[in-house]
Amino acid sequence: MDNTHLHDLGFQGPPFTWHRGNLSERLDRAMGNDAWMEAFPNYLITHFPRIKFDHRPLLLNCCYNVSCAPNCPFRFLADWLHHQNFSEFVKNNWSFNGNMTSAITEFTDKLKRWNKCVYGHIS
Repeated sequence: MDNTHLHDLGFQGPPFTWHRGNLSERLDRAMGNDAWMEAFPNYLITHFPRIKFDHRPLLLNCCYNVSCAPNCPFRFLADWLHHQNFSEFVKNNWSFNGNMTSAITEFTDKLKRWNKCVYGHIS
């Protein structure tokens, strides 16, 4: 890797990306050079759960923090509805103060943080 000037970008989530029987390894990696890391300083690599295959899919998110929120469109993920804590999260975090735009903005900011810290932290 040193000769190619590529760096392992790290990850969030379970440490192993491949499983077969009792064997587990981190075979899949995201790599970037200095120019890429400078262009996308707020990247995040997430290891998703294995569903059908023996490898975990990797997700590269180039802008994951809340400070990027104005530039990143909000997207509702239907799978949130199946998370055991989602209903409680909504009850505890939704508040309408008479201004719908403000209420939605505040809630979506909280939801983005919840998505990253709770829903996205798959273990």
